[in-house]
Amino acid sequence: MEKLCSKYKLLQNDGFIRVPLLIKGRLVLPPEISREEIEAAFRGSDRKSNYIKLPQAQIIREPVIDRKSMKYTGEYVYQVMPKFGGMELIETDKDKLARGLYALSTEEILEYLESIQSVMLQNIKLISHVRELCRLTSEYPDVLLDAWFDSFYMTLNRATALEMIDHELAFWGKPGSDFLNGWVEVPAAINPGDRRLQGYNLSGQDNSPAKESVKIMVRAMPTCQLHITAGNAPEVPIISALRAILTKSAAATKLPYGATLTGALFSLAAFTAAPDHPITQSLSMVYWQGGDDSIESVLSSPTLSTGLWSGVILKPWFPYSPEHCLPGQSVLTRVIV
Repeated sequence: MEKLCSKYKLLQNDGFIRVPLLIKGRLVLPPEISREEIEAAFRGSDRKSNYIKLPQAQIIREPVIDRKSMKYTGEYVYQVMPKFGGMELIETDKDKLARGLYALSTEEILEYLESIQSVMLQNIKLISHVRELCRLTSEYPDVLLDAWFDSFYMTLNRATALEMIDHELAFWGKPGSDFLNGWVEVPAAINPGDRRLQGYNLSGQDNSPAKESVKIMVRAMPTCQLHITAGNAPEVPIISALRAILTKSAAATKLPYGATLTGALFSLAAFTAAPDHPITQSLSMVYWQGGDDSIESVLSSPTLSTGLWSGVILKPWFPYSPEHCLPGQSVLTRVIV
């Protein structure tokens, strides 16, 4: 991770911060640009603007906070990120997903997380550096920011991840990992549907037939997901990505405005640890300004939503009104807490 950052000048505060994005396993780098060009672009925009989109890049502007007074200093930190198109996020090769990502076992998922955790533990210096970058603009007190950076490795811990799978996907008293690994017989029965009942009525037989005695098999099926996250807590991008990883789901996560750096940190770790792994190849962690029609009109297309996305997952504090945001346009939306 540190070698990548050094080679491409990523996550370094050189008057601005170059932030990479992960798009289906590709580490996409920001273009070359100067501080003078950035400041000139913002001078030509609304003085309250915190985002600008240039022909070659997108740029976030965050106000610097004095850590003692927790008040704005009047200075800014700029983040430069690459541009991308909505179609770049969409999975179109379902056969590839079935052969690769969907065929993974729970053990292979846990090994993948261990590889990312190992890479992060080898790059403590970089992680500490990103913590200090976050501290420049974070509205959280230092004690909370430090506590999260000191403990977030546990999020990728094998035992913690397995507990999440087995507990949250449990069904009929069986652990969730069983359902991720294959079809599982459960002690249930099938009720006849309306057409069967109508058939019984037409034939003059009992219209309340007994439940059929057949084997009932259940499996946890992975999906294609679009995560719309919001807020400024540094753990949001990682927790969001983790939910997709643990369920073997192809996912694109929209990073929140206040937590792009930790999203980039996780992206670098995944790309460094296992660039060719099916999970990395189906994972995207990106940023665009909410309401950007050039991105959201593609992602909210009824054809794409029903054919390629299994749903849009968003946090309930999404900052835009439903009629103006991507979730409000999508035909498949799930709200999670």
